[in-house]
Amino acid sequence: MYNVNAFRANIHATQSVPASDFPKTKIVGYPSDEFASVTCPMQPYPKSMKSSDSSASPRAFSLVELLVVISIIAIIAGFAVPAVTTMIRGSQLTQGSQMLTDAFALARQTALGRNRSVEVRFYKYGDPEIPGEQARNPETGFFRAMQVFEVLDNGALLPSGPVQRLPINVIMNEGGLSTLLDRKEEEFVTNPGPSDPEMPDAEIGRKYHYSAFRFLPDGSTDLAPNGTLNGREGRPKGDSWYITVHGTQSRTRDGESAGATSILPENYFTLQIDPITGSTRSYRPTMIR
Repeated sequence: MYNVNAFRANIHATQSVPASDFPKTKIVGYPSDEFASVTCPMQPYPKSMKSSDSSASPRAFSLVELLVVISIIAIIAGFAVPAVTTMIRGSQLTQGSQMLTDAFALARQTALGRNRSVEVRFYKYGDPEIPGEQARNPETGFFRAMQVFEVLDNGALLPSGPVQRLPINVIMNEGGLSTLLDRKEEEFVTNPGPSDPEMPDAEIGRKYHYSAFRFLPDGSTDLAPNGTLNGREGRPKGDSWYITVHGTQSRTRDGESAGATSILPENYFTLQIDPITGSTRSYRPTMIR
């Protein structure tokens, strides 16, 4: 009986042997006393004929292994999502603080360069796209936009640029953290007239409140040089002039809104202005947390 393993070994051995070295095969029944020889080169098996035990199929993941991997991913995501959210909010606050600084710098430079007064306005309105706010009622919203106006010789106001809205979730504080906005109600304009600009959102239009101050032609401001003269309850007389921006997620006391909170947020930006020189100083205790 022919040995199959020997046959296979012969196949692999003869793949690299020259044809002239192949073994001679005897032909039984040949008439001559001598055996004729025939060269019989051996051919290897085609791939499709190879033994199934030489190429085992890959092993798949078990259900337990998949559940372990999913659990690990969920744990990592649980730690990563809050950190990413905090970074995004910090980046938005940085962008908003830069917009505020640039608006003050533009207003003062325009006043000095053109030798005329320049007004800086802060707008409060309700954003219809944010739950709980109503476009028709500015009291449901926050101070979240600003605009610079050049005061012409006839008293008319010429916008120096479009309304600039702070990034989403960033607002101006109108409470104890901003003396520029923490004023008596009669110091706010609550009924804009036809000459006042409309908000870019047509649904809001002129349904907003605003507060303003002006840079004078010499670079100073029309703010009281000795600091605040009045304000809401609790405002000390003679406090300096500044404005603070922070996130809408800031902590509040009972009865306070996020925009009027008196609790110092963990992350905020304050811009202080000198009423006599018009120069500004900024303070940011925490960049990104």
